[in-house]
Amino acid sequence: MLDEEHEPSYKQDSSPRYESRGLAAFLAQQHGCPYVLGSATPSIETFAAAQTGSLTMLELKQRARAVNLPTIEIEDLSRLYREKKVDIIGPQLAEAMQDTLDRKLQSILFLNRRA
Repeated sequence: MLDEEHEPSYKQDSSPRYESRGLAAFLAQQHGCPYVLGSATPSIETFAAAQTGSLTMLELKQRARAVNLPTIEIEDLSRLYREKKVDIIGPQLAEAMQDTLDRKLQSILFLNRRA
């Protein structure tokens, strides 16, 4: 069980280098046992692996308190970057943020500085 698998502390760039998600998967395979990656906010890699069927995602359909779960959308910018049609954020995110601002609401954007 790797709880809060999205945490950057599970990765070390200095020697000895390691990445705990990959290590957990390797050890589980070597010992013939399942492994669990727990997170309320899974990493992009884990979320994408679940979307493609490489991993099985078990979701909480409701929260402990009666708060709606957010909608998650992934915008693939690889083609737009190659065609030089996008700089920092994609058109889908830009439109959603502008819509939020037009309604006099707030947006927050988390930027992964490691990537």
